[in-house]
Amino acid sequence: MERRLSGRVLLLLSMLVGATGCPSKESGRSQPALPDKVPEPPAIEFSRTGDEWPPRPQGRTNETTVPTTARPGAFTEAMEASLRTAALQDARVRTALGERFGYVAAAEVEPDKERPPNSATALPVRLTFFSYANNVAVEVLMSGRAVENVNPREGYQPPAGAEEMEAAIALARRDDRLRGVQRMDATAIVTERQKGQPSYGHRVLHVSFSVPGADAPGYYALVDLTDQKIVTAGPVGGPEGGIR
Repeated sequence: MERRLSGRVLLLLSMLVGATGCPSKESGRSQPALPDKVPEPPAIEFSRTGDEWPPRPQGRTNETTVPTTARPGAFTEAMEASLRTAALQDARVRTALGERFGYVAAAEVEPDKERPPNSATALPVRLTFFSYANNVAVEVLMSGRAVENVNPREGYQPPAGAEEMEAAIALARRDDRLRGVQRMDATAIVTERQKGQPSYGHRVLHVSFSVPGADAPGYYALVDLTDQKIVTAGPVGGPEGGIR
């Protein structure tokens, strides 16, 4: 009886050893040796934003251009410009925008689930503006080249449009406190002022200036596009130099 039990125990032990995947002399395989030092990834430098967009790795080789074709009825920049021109000819749009305004963006409006898209007609497009004269965002719904709806949105601050960014950066570069930023890279984002702060409720962009290739900006400016003025500007270490 004891011999039978010992035999079963040995059998179970041999099965467990086989299940653990331990190397055997019969397989002739062994675990690969780990390197003494962890390999370091190669350093990759990217092109500057002023050279190309989006930035890409420098020194790249074996690039291949993949031909693409636009889908039928795809929304293009030319169509966007055409719709924008048509919208600005509408009296309702001009009244909502006033004399001073900035263009933000355009986007196709996806149809409701109850109303599937019609392949024969283009999707409606929503154009977004910001009226500096009336200090309000304005959305214009276009159906073809016709204005379907004009919607002022109180308190809404859409992301900055390219033209708004250019205007804010140009205004900041003319400020006497930022004389050394003329050759620096610049970018801008919308920032909302807190109640009690100067320019509260206005269209304010935080402009950052940095030396090309630098990891962090060196100068900043808060630009009030509603009143066309600089709220504050200076080195990033200033009282409001951080992005909010």
